[in-house]
Amino acid sequence: MNMWFRHNKRRLYTWKAQGDGYQKQIDFILVEEIYPNGVNQVCGLPGADIYSDHVLLKLELEIRLKKIKRARTAIKKWDLEKLEGLDKEEIRLKLEVKMGTNYDTFPGVEDKWHRLKSGIKRRAKKPWIMQEIIAKMEERRKYKQLNNDEGRKKNRKLNAELRKETDKTRIEWLEKECKEIEELVKKEQYDLAHKKIK
Repeated sequence: MNMWFRHNKRRLYTWKAQGDGYQKQIDFILVEEIYPNGVNQVCGLPGADIYSDHVLLKLELEIRLKKIKRARTAIKKWDLEKLEGLDKEEIRLKLEVKMGTNYDTFPGVEDKWHRLKSGIKRRAKKPWIMQEIIAKMEERRKYKQLNNDEGRKKNRKLNAELRKETDKTRIEWLEKECKEIEELVKKEQYDLAHKKIK
């Protein structure tokens, strides 16, 4: 694409030899056949401060992305008509049996909320993040909200601890995964090894 546009000679060369100033156009930007009309400009930036004898190339590209229409999923509606005529106490007892809780033991809304919150474990996005790390993150969040010297100091300390711990657990997890892949390759179970690598 950098051969399509007319520019000053200074903007065309991409490599300059040391000393004698010998210049050549040896670096190119390749674009797929479907995009050439979207390229507005390609030129060299000889003034760019980079540690190389090559010149930085700049490409200005304008792409219109196609909007993908997604099928809407049907929203399930509750059939409330089935509840009419049923005894509320009977429904409450059935729900308690299914959920395994007895709400008479929790008098306040706050107690119910804390019971529910403690029952739900935060699910980590990364497989190597352990429950201890999540607990430390929660602790850090508390100190992050404190806008004083003690809060900032504790937040910095917990941040450093978290970084060390996450790095350590990530490396341990990666080593474990690599060993498992090596074992699968030794056993010539290439399909499982490939699946694990993916």
